[in-house]
Amino acid sequence: MVGNLTVLASPLGWRVAVALGTALVLIAELIAPTTLPVIGEPLSTAPPPRSVGSDKPTPAADYAAIGQHPLFHTSREPWSPPANEPPNPAAAVAPPMRAAPQPPQGYRLAGIVISDGVRSALLQSANGTTVRLKVGSVLDGWTVREINRNGLRFQADSAVYEVSFTKHP
Repeated sequence: MVGNLTVLASPLGWRVAVALGTALVLIAELIAPTTLPVIGEPLSTAPPPRSVGSDKPTPAADYAAIGQHPLFHTSREPWSPPANEPPNPAAAVAPPMRAAPQPPQGYRLAGIVISDGVRSALLQSANGTTVRLKVGSVLDGWTVREINRNGLRFQADSAVYEVSFTKHP
């Protein structure tokens, strides 16, 4: 008995055992196949009936009504292009240029942090609160576009505003 177990424990032994088990299952399936119960009426595999006496396919002209009434259109009416309307003269006038917002007032540059490619600027307001800004941050309608070791550059529309360290006498 112990000798038989050591044969099955070898790599070849267990592979043979799996192959024999699989073969037994396949033979049992061939002898007595399992079938699923049919619920309802089975589907017909016959082709759809053709018109009596005609072996030719239906001509495309018979499908013209399908093209005239699209399936997914809400009104199921043929599509027609919109009528050419004259352009609205009020829409042709360009909107007036708006003035750039006032540059951020009451802030002083307290510091610039550049570390591992991350750049941020620290601005201190008149009331003592500190604001940390990164490139892309917005302050009072102005977007930070650049931060370097000397200061930072804001942009609003086409206007540019730069903030740098204040020099003490």
